[in-house]
Amino acid sequence: MDLTQIFSGYGWIFVPIGLFLGLLGYRAYRISLFLVALLAGLALGVWVGSKSENSQLYLILGLIIGAILGLVSHFLVRLSFFVLGMVGGLVLSFPIIEQAGWDLEATGKLILQLASSLVGGILTVLLYRSLILVFTSVVGTYLIYHSTIHFFPSNSDNWSWILYAILLLVFIVVQISSRKSHPNPVERNR
Repeated sequence: MDLTQIFSGYGWIFVPIGLFLGLLGYRAYRISLFLVALLAGLALGVWVGSKSENSQLYLILGLIIGAILGLVSHFLVRLSFFVLGMVGGLVLSFPIIEQAGWDLEATGKLILQLASSLVGGILTVLLYRSLILVFTSVVGTYLIYHSTIHFFPSNSDNWSWILYAILLLVFIVVQISSRKSHPNPVERNR
């Protein structure tokens, strides 16, 4: 169960968030990092709720965890880079594991996802100027994908991913062009 299933009737709310992250993730990096941390906490609460019987209680818990992570990310920028990298690494691990065709048990899949999350987090702390725009674009595209994929015909899995790959490339190009006028977002806000 993921966030778009929990917000089944309100999945459209993730489209503007995804557009914001994809187009303005580098320029408005503090707001973007707050949103990613909020969504990470919300996803954590939903994941815990899916393992238990009461998913609504854990949705509220996820909102609380997400709000705390979001506030912490606003004040501790390096930690928020790590959280962004972890979420980006996790999102990138989904299609890689699926396309690799590995027959993994749940534990093996979880270990690979955690490893890719940690690698993404560490790389983002070290290379934040480049990876902010990549991971905000990836997370934005992921949110739009999961909010809109159910509008496509049932046999569109063979070609619909191309639209989202193009959207990801557009997001990255837009953010790279905005990066030229703002070379280092951390120094800009000091």
